[in-house]
Amino acid sequence: MSEYKILSYEDCLQEANETGFIKHLLLGNGFSVAYDQSVFSYKSLKKHLSKPYQDILTTLGTDDFEKAIEYINKNPKILHKGSETLNFKWEFLKVILNNAHPKNSLKVRDKWKLECTDFLYAFDEIFTTNYDLLLYWVTVLNPDKFKDGFYSQKKKTLESEESSKKTLIWKKKTKNSKATNIWYLHGALHLYNLNRDINISKMDMETIRYNIKKWDPNIIKYTYEDNNPLIKQIQDRFFQNLEPLIIMEGNSDSKYGHIIINEYLSTANYKFGLNQVPYLQREEHIITEKYQRCLFVFGQDLKEDSDAHILRSILLNTSKIYCGLFDMSTAEQKYQLLTKYLHATCEINFYDTSKMDIWGKNKGTLWA
Repeated sequence: MSEYKILSYEDCLQEANETGFIKHLLLGNGFSVAYDQSVFSYKSLKKHLSKPYQDILTTLGTDDFEKAIEYINKNPKILHKGSETLNFKWEFLKVILNNAHPKNSLKVRDKWKLECTDFLYAFDEIFTTNYDLLLYWVTVLNPDKFKDGFYSQKKKTLESEESSKKTLIWKKKTKNSKATNIWYLHGALHLYNLNRDINISKMDMETIRYNIKKWDPNIIKYTYEDNNPLIKQIQDRFFQNLEPLIIMEGNSDSKYGHIIINEYLSTANYKFGLNQVPYLQREEHIITEKYQRCLFVFGQDLKEDSDAHILRSILLNTSKIYCGLFDMSTAEQKYQLLTKYLHATCEINFYDTSKMDIWGKNKGTLWA
């Protein structure tokens, strides 16, 4: 594998365009932090946690919620209440909904959305591990360009017969399925599983495999309705103990386990590359031109313990990877990690995100 290159974002984009390959974008929390670091960084969220949860993070010496979840999983008596992972997850959701997330899309100025749209327009497909609504609020303004695979149709849910425009349904196979180019790899706040009463965590894999075809695989997406902002709808469901479709686990294997038993998430990750070839056969796989792509990574840290399933996803069908870094001094470390997962012909490049202003909020200053 060749040595990595450090390029400007503009040079990366020009080089990718010259290949003629499809261009994919992988977004992580840095996309939201770029909008407002004071809201979406783990450090900012931590201060809104109740004391027992803050104490866990302090004990671990981290602001990373997922590390705390893994710690709780390994020490189940620490919170003394039922499923500790679920408790921390709900605490996280409560903080996001009540203390952090913009209350409606009007809080994100149109000029910021337009600036971000210009950034997103460069890519053929966009994949995100973020849960928040920022990407949705930007892309919903451009339905001809951005499609997430959710469509309006009558659907009997577990609550009632709904045909309201606020509720959209995802189907794996529709006449428009090939046009889908927005994928939520780990779910999102506005997505809900119709079968929320199925407690998969208490089933063994044999039971899951036996029953999975019987379960309604559809996922519903809630949207804005008159006088009822989307965040308010999500808050209402939260207080009814209805949990959005979100994968928030302490390590990569746990995340992958939840992904493969949900048809939307498994399809999204398949599109990203997770299931192109069985993992054990990948080292023997020779990539073909139809799977070649240039992958841009923005705001996604790609840690081996929590993101190995994503690293495996880009193993096969990526010819060039352009990995954004806020701290360029970490390039060598990130290169060594990527070389463990990528095939020998993949070209690795890095670009500096620290001065990029994808939201147009702080031109000329540090923002990533």
